Amino acid sequence: MGVVVILLLALGLAFGEERKSRCEVKHDRCVFDCTNRFPLDTNKREGCELRCKLNLAVCESLNFIERTGKEIREFLEGFSSGG
Repeated sequence: MGVVVILLLALGLAFGEERKSRCEVKHDRCVFDCTNRFPLDTNKREGCELRCKLNLAVCESLNFIERTGKEIREFLEGFSSGG
């Protein structure tokens, strides 16, 4: 039974690595909306898709900053609580 649980956890982690981030899902939805909004006008669609790429970059940057800030706070808490 324990082996089955370990295998299921390993498979879950492997598939979890391939799961898209929230930023990527928002980007894909944005591009889909651009394609639907401007199906025949390539200039407008490309402009819309560029906006989607910029939003993706901002979203990923904010996530990186948040993650890094959390790691720094945790490091400093560990550093300052030492005896």
